[in-house]
Amino acid sequence: MEQIEEILNHLDELSVDRNDHMEEKIEGLGNGRVIIQQDFDNLETKLQEARAQIDGLQRKQMRHNSKISLARFKISTLELIIKDIQILILCYLVNVDRMAPKRTSTSAAPAMTQAAIRKLVVDSVATALEA
Repeated sequence: MEQIEEILNHLDELSVDRNDHMEEKIEGLGNGRVIIQQDFDNLETKLQEARAQIDGLQRKQMRHNSKISLARFKISTLELIIKDIQILILCYLVNVDRMAPKRTSTSAAPAMTQAAIRKLVVDSVATALEA
């Protein structure tokens, strides 16, 4: 009877139609019916196939999770770069406002142009994407 319970528990994992068929055969043990070895072999084969499929799906999910983690890392890196650039621009603007009245010659350090800011942004983003 213990063997019958174990087999019934394993059958819970298989399809309903196959379950019904196998349960009838197993319950028939008490009535003197014999379960054919081929049925056990087929059941074992299906169980192995199901396990292999589950393993494959788990590996696929892990690869997917790795890609998601990498994308999140790149996004957070880009967010930090954007914040750094915003801070640099604010510092520049504050310094330009402070320096403007004092400037009397064109030989002073050149102001950060829009092109220079754009290049800084492009370089920072490219560096982050390469990481």
